[in-house]
Amino acid sequence: MSFDTALTALASVFIVGVVSAFVTTTWAGLIAAPHVATPKKFIRKALEMAGLKRGEKFYDLGAGNGHLLVMAAKEFGAEAVGLELSLYHYFLAKFNILKNNCSDKARVYWRNLYHENLRDADVVFLWLTPRAYRRLQKKFETELRPGARVVMFSSPLKFWEPTKTAEFGGSKRLFLYVVK
Repeated sequence: MSFDTALTALASVFIVGVVSAFVTTTWAGLIAAPHVATPKKFIRKALEMAGLKRGEKFYDLGAGNGHLLVMAAKEFGAEAVGLELSLYHYFLAKFNILKNNCSDKARVYWRNLYHENLRDADVVFLWLTPRAYRRLQKKFETELRPGARVVMFSSPLKFWEPTKTAEFGGSKRLFLYVVK
């Protein structure tokens, strides 16, 4: 293979990767939420508020950079599963899991959160748009078992009453729901 051919092939792969990352990130923003990382100071508070325990199954719907997965696995001993539709953020979360040596307890999948089964979830975390929450009502009501906990950052679910709310000033709030 000549240098020019190799360079063209490499450029093509790069362009396809960039376009794929852009398209999937845009799609994720449209159907669930644009990417805005959960501030680290709220991650621990959310996991504590949910009462996450060692060995429990934790889901992060819209896993972003994977920081919640890493903390849930390393500090709380949970089996952490992330669902991420943005290809760029999926690879970023994979990298963070590997970098933090917790791939035995944390995994991220490049998947649409609306199509994944949550029946084995003990705790679910999400920070999406209110429009996305409406799409989750039936899913939560049919898949989450009694006692499962849902923690939301920033805005509440409109279809359940929170069990507990923590306010941190302005729009910085956490909402805990326990499935009945």
